[in-house]
Amino acid sequence: MNTRFVLPAILVIVIIGLVGFVVATVVGSTQSKESHEFRIVIPAGTGDRIAAGEDPDIVPLEIHLTIGEKDTLVIENRDTVGHTIGDFWVGTGETVRQKFQTPGVYLGLCTVHPAQQIQIIVSDKG
Repeated sequence: MNTRFVLPAILVIVIIGLVGFVVATVVGSTQSKESHEFRIVIPAGTGDRIAAGEDPDIVPLEIHLTIGEKDTLVIENRDTVGHTIGDFWVGTGETVRQKFQTPGVYLGLCTVHPAQQIQIIVSDKG
């Protein structure tokens, strides 16, 4: 084997590998989209913690959504009891998905927040 060609061949392979890595990274980052979801997960044991007087610190007092950006509320209940968040009853093992298309302030009961209430504030994309 001619050693005069080995070093340039290795250099070419390394350069091709680096270019491939850079292209894959750029393409991957431009294809990923920011989620339009505000996700709440109610973990197992939340009902027991609330019954014991604990604040599970799962849900904020206000949820801010923006139409066309972050406009879908997803509530996943992994607990052994059902919970109410705003106008949404989420039974054991259920997931509720609500896309908001109208601006407004939606007030409701929240069984996983110490204040027992929640505000869902939906704004126009501005």
